[in-house]
Amino acid sequence: MNCRNDKYKPSHERGVIQMKAIVLVLLTLTLAACLDIGTSPERRELSAPDGKLVWVGQSFVGGKQCGIEPYTPPDTKQLLNSHGIAVADTRIEYLAVCLACTCPAYAALHYALIPEDQVDDAAKLGFQPMSPPFSFQYKAFDSTGTLIVQGWMMLTIQDSTDVVGEWRFTTVNEPKNIGPQEGVGTLKGGFSSGELHLNLNPGFADNNVVLSGALEDDSYSGRWMWIGFPGMLNHGSFQAARQ
Repeated sequence: MNCRNDKYKPSHERGVIQMKAIVLVLLTLTLAACLDIGTSPERRELSAPDGKLVWVGQSFVGGKQCGIEPYTPPDTKQLLNSHGIAVADTRIEYLAVCLACTCPAYAALHYALIPEDQVDDAAKLGFQPMSPPFSFQYKAFDSTGTLIVQGWMMLTIQDSTDVVGEWRFTTVNEPKNIGPQEGVGTLKGGFSSGELHLNLNPGFADNNVVLSGALEDDSYSGRWMWIGFPGMLNHGSFQAARQ
């Protein structure tokens, strides 16, 4: 009996050692997989970007009204993050679709606010620079009627005395002495005497471009003024139409 036990014991020990080795390998592979899931491009979450930002967008259409399989549109932020593109904000503008069986079940414009130096990377995924949803296309003119500034602006009306938003303007025709209305910025203002008055430079005390005009459902137009300590330094007109 002792002889049989001696023969069995080494075989049993070898089996235990092999099992431990297999378990160790499995644990190592599991840990590696977990680490890979946390850092792989498909799953990683990039931090909010800094610096100059640009809105980009792409239309996504899919599914059928009478289709059996549902269409799941991509998550814009995850899609861009998976290719190393940081995203500060995303928005979706849903488009109208018909109800015929051949019509798509989903149609929308997906927008993302990304660093300007990653626009080319986003273009490889089909995203192109464009104005954000529900924005106003803006044009400013000098006192002679010559176009000097164009771009877009967004407004959020909290109440009659609290209107905030953002803008992105570029100059046209090399204007002179028009004040700080080029680049990107925030705005703040409110309604008074039936007009909406907006300060494009709420952080300044003596170098401000102010818009004053009538806000309709789909338009905002009036006059712009560059104001400093001496008073009004320059002026002109502007027109803004909701996209």
